[in-house]
Order: sequence, then C-alpha cells, then structure tokens
Amino acid sequence: MLAAILASVNYLAVILAAILAWIFSAAYYGFLGERRLAAQAGQQERPARPRPAAVFAIAFVAELLIALVLFGILTHSGLFGLRAGLFAGAMCWFGFVLTTIAVNCVLNGQTAGVFMIDAGHWLGVFLIAGAVLGALGP
Repeated sequence: MLAAILASVNYLAVILAAILAWIFSAAYYGFLGERRLAAQAGQQERPARPRPAAVFAIAFVAELLIALVLFGILTHSGLFGLRAGLFAGAMCWFGFVLTTIAVNCVLNGQTAGVFMIDAGHWLGVFLIAGAVLGALGP
C-alpha cells in the first residue's frame, strides 16, 4: 500500500515546493531574524544559537516532509489546483502548526512577538508548498 502511494507522488513538485519554502524561510528570517531575537530578549534563558548549516539542513528536511505530507493530503482528497493547494496548506497550518506554536510559546514563556514571527513564517511555508503542489498536481 505504501509503495503504491509513494509511486504516485509527483517528486518534482514536492522538491520544488520544498526548495521554494526553504528560500522563503531563509529570506523571512534573514529579514525578521533580528526582530525575533529582540522579541526573545525578555526570556530568562537564551539557548545557545545552533550552527547555521545545521539549521538550514534541518529546515530543508522539514520542508521536504511538509511538502510530501501535503501532497498526500491533496492526493487523498482528490482535489488539486492552486486554490485546493492553498486551502490545504492554510488548514494544516491553522489546525496543526498555529496551535502547536501557541502551546510551545506559552510553555516556554515566549513573547507574543516571537509567536507572531514564527507563526507568520510557517504560514508562508505552508501556503507556498500548498500552492506549488496544488498547481503542479499529480
């Protein structure tokens, strides 16, 4: 069953969606990274900053998995197209990502600024991935 599902994946669309989401992430945090750090200033403990290469690699793998799962959701629904992709991305973000970020921010004592910046980032990632996957289809 899994082999049949993986055989039907449009891997070009998945890889393109992940690359575009990754580029968006780099640009987004390149622009808002300092603001995010400033928003963290009130936290009691600041974790050590990870190596940039590790961050970029982990981010790309995460965005690749996001694109693969979104493709699976679109395939399962039987609906493709730009609108369907944007809708699927937005709903996944709203139902799973936004809620997770909200809980993590509260548990970690992060500010509303950190929440807004991180939530905005992931909304962009999910919309980009959903748009690409929906538009390119199976």
